[in-house]
Amino acid sequence: MSELGSLDGPLLAGLSRMVSKGFLHPGDTLSQRIPEADAYSVVTWMPEKRDVGPVRKLSLKGVPADIHGRVYTARPDVGAILLGRQPWACAIASLDGGMAGVFDEQIRHLGREVVRIRANSDRTFDTHLLKGTNNAFVFNDRIMCFGMGLERLLLNVELLEKCAKAYLLSISCGFRVRRIPWIVAHVANSRLKRDECEAAEYHLKGSRSVMRKGY
Repeated sequence: MSELGSLDGPLLAGLSRMVSKGFLHPGDTLSQRIPEADAYSVVTWMPEKRDVGPVRKLSLKGVPADIHGRVYTARPDVGAILLGRQPWACAIASLDGGMAGVFDEQIRHLGREVVRIRANSDRTFDTHLLKGTNNAFVFNDRIMCFGMGLERLLLNVELLEKCAKAYLLSISCGFRVRRIPWIVAHVANSRLKRDECEAAEYHLKGSRSVMRKGY
């Protein structure tokens, strides 16, 4: 692996963390917004090349170069993106719908539901489907997960897999899965919306968002 810059180091460390947990397959991608340069860095997991593909730095000015750029343009609150194939979360695609918000921590950080998006290609899906506070989507056979920063994204990916496993095991065993009380969901989602609005303000000003501590 070539020498890493100060921006590439955390991104590659995050990629290694996701690979070690079995959340990435060859060709899956991880990216991080660089608000101070109105750009982003993206890396592809390519084990056949002994590690990873080169870290590409792409501008957010003009027409987006790939799916990551399209998301960053549509969602200014998003500071990092993983497009991967983690096992339990991807299994949500086998359900008729997505996955409802059944855990308060899920709604607090991932949104009210995990939405399914179907599109012919990365360039044809409607980015308007990404509006709102949701940070997890089943995109064809992959998972698209967002975070307001890189560390928040990695935590969100791990949270999504934990929630998906519990949810799918419960319904496969015939248990009835109930939604959490609306007031709990409202409070949790309101806090997520507040954090996302704050993150968008930071990014639009050319600064990195700050992850809140605690719930």
